[in-house]
Amino acid sequence: MTSNEKGVDLQQLFPQAALDAVPQPMWIYGRDGVAAGCNITAEKFWRLPREHIVGKYNAFEHAETPDGASLRELVRAVRAALDAGSVEVCEPVLIDLGALDVTTQASKERAYIENTIFPLRDRDGAIHFAAVLQRNVTELVEKRQEVEQATARIAAQSELIAALEAAQHALVEQRQTIEELSTPIIEVSQGVLALPILGSVDEARAGEMMHKLLEQIAHSKAQFAILDLTGVQSVDIATAEHLARIMKAAGLLGALGILSGVSPAVADALTSIEVDMTRFITCRNLSDALTYTKRSRRPGPAGAPIPGRR
Repeated sequence: MTSNEKGVDLQQLFPQAALDAVPQPMWIYGRDGVAAGCNITAEKFWRLPREHIVGKYNAFEHAETPDGASLRELVRAVRAALDAGSVEVCEPVLIDLGALDVTTQASKERAYIENTIFPLRDRDGAIHFAAVLQRNVTELVEKRQEVEQATARIAAQSELIAALEAAQHALVEQRQTIEELSTPIIEVSQGVLALPILGSVDEARAGEMMHKLLEQIAHSKAQFAILDLTGVQSVDIATAEHLARIMKAAGLLGALGILSGVSPAVADALTSIEVDMTRFITCRNLSDALTYTKRSRRPGPAGAPIPGRR
């Protein structure tokens, strides 16, 4: 141990035996920034003989060098302890032990060190030295970093889930819009509903078309339901069966089913499933179908079979 610039002996304030009894690495600095002493735990932790440091190493001067950036917060706290008697726990500092050519007991090349700085006073309360109590908090800092990274990942995943839910909601709305546009049921005149069909008709779409058409028939008490197939160039057997079921269901609610715009391929598909053509009317196009509804309005029960082609 050494004395400070005022000749105060550190041994009188803090005997070496008491210093060595501290279980954590501990360093003592004088007002000039020179290391005035350390305990045996500090020697073992840093694997540096005290004679290489005590009385020779000046933390204040080292902190001003390009390699001393990690010491500047420590030096600030040491000065505060010497000048104002403050006690401070500094944020852990990453020390590159490889660059310092020293190793810890854990054989880590990089370690996070937490420094607690407090003043050493004499019996009169005068401050002559500042003590630095060190703690290796590498595991604690690494765990904290893992928690922060996990929290960031959870936050990112939460944002992704929210974005996916929003996208899914938008897709549902878009699908509903498409379904409404793909199944437009138009009340062309009182008692007459028209359903223009474009594209393919699978089981799901046929079910949607039937549901909406029957709902409109029941609501409007329509006498005629026109399925316009002008936009359908060809159908398979399954689609033909779907169309036939829609027409039959319309008839059960009292509306006469009319097929318009039937192409030769559609007609071939309908006949291949042996559809009872007497259950509905076929017309060349939508205009003919509308003309038929005007001419055929009747006070009797809707849906009575009227054979033939118009």
